[in-house]
Amino acid sequence: MKEYSLVDTNVLISANGRDTHADLECQLKCIGTLEKIKSNKIVLLDNLGLILDEYSHHCNYKGEPGVGDYFFKYVHDNQLVKNNCIIIEITRDSQDQNNFNEFPKGPNLASFDISDRKFVAVSIASNAYSPIYNATDSDWEEHKKELENNNITVIQLCPQHASK
Repeated sequence: MKEYSLVDTNVLISANGRDTHADLECQLKCIGTLEKIKSNKIVLLDNLGLILDEYSHHCNYKGEPGVGDYFFKYVHDNQLVKNNCIIIEITRDSQDQNNFNEFPKGPNLASFDISDRKFVAVSIASNAYSPIYNATDSDWEEHKKELENNNITVIQLCPQHASK
């Protein structure tokens, strides 16, 4: 059975090698990871289209010229193919439209990046607590303990870039 995974947008950006501070080692790690995910894992997306929308701001629907673009096109084209992608239902918080009911409550995660909360919400809502792949965002490392306390595993592809 294929495992589930979530991929932060910065992995696609780093794999593309443009508009990123990721070094070559990081870029290559992201490229290899996206290829493995595409071949061996099921990508989780959200029912609100937030993940794909964020990808679309940084990647090309044509799937080129970079591997991040290619991965985006693959996910976009296969979003309804159950062996490749699964759409998980998440719900916006009625008090805060930048947050989600599935996102853990508490002061320790109050400063967690708003744009990354959808990945955490999807992981929790999937009931699989799927790992989240990160390349260059420091918020994942800064909140590592709180995320782990909520059964969220973050795979740091480029630890040299994951801290401030």
